Amino acid sequence: MRNDVHILDKLDKLKYRVSFATSGTQKLEELNDMKWIKRKIEDFDGGIVLDKRDLKNANRLWKKYEYAFLSDKDDKWSMIDEFIKNGEKITAIKLFRNSPAFLGQPRGLREAKETIDARELKIKGMV
Repeated sequence: MRNDVHILDKLDKLKYRVSFATSGTQKLEELNDMKWIKRKIEDFDGGIVLDKRDLKNANRLWKKYEYAFLSDKDDKWSMIDEFIKNGEKITAIKLFRNSPAFLGQPRGLREAKETIDARELKIKGMV
């Protein structure tokens, strides 16, 4: 497989990942991420070579939407519980705040931290 086709395939997968993660939400940041990906795909199809900065940005977006494929709340809570058990509370808070599965839940940083702290106490059997 040529490198060109490989890069285009990765951009298509990134577009799918972001669209799946952002379904049901209309945050400006998410819309801008999707516009950037679509523009880069069009540029690449038009013969423009992506530079190192573009590839780094694509990698950043890939990581940003990493947990999008966990489809329901139970899967997300399992993932959050694992992060908590491994001492990765910041990652657990980010996952909680950015997950479409938790729409309707408090989305502020303080509320998300309190939710994760309560979950940690429950896991440790202190509640």
